[in-house]
Amino acid sequence: MPKRVDPNAKWHKEPIPPGPAQAGWRPRQWAADTGVSLSITNQLLKAGVLEFVKVGSATIIKTSPKEYLDGLPSKRGFTAEETAAATARARTRRRGSEDQPDPPPLAA
Repeated sequence: MPKRVDPNAKWHKEPIPPGPAQAGWRPRQWAADTGVSLSITNQLLKAGVLEFVKVGSATIIKTSPKEYLDGLPSKRGFTAEETAAATARARTRRRGSEDQPDPPPLAA
């Protein structure tokens, strides 16, 4: 018969202490954690954007994915005016669009 767990036991009441935080990532793991490709990760390493160490032939990235992502500028959505202006610019860039009128609206 399995042993019963005493809900009043001291170990049961105390929260489990957190384990050690991760200190290093392999490039493939770091790329997966940030959502960027492995080739972009390698370019960031070569450009010196990420801190890393070499242990034998292994590359260990010291910059955490959260630290890297927090350092990126945040992008907000475009306003309606910005979208309309971009659409107008794209329409004038299309070949022959300035010579042709807009298509008629669809019947409801």
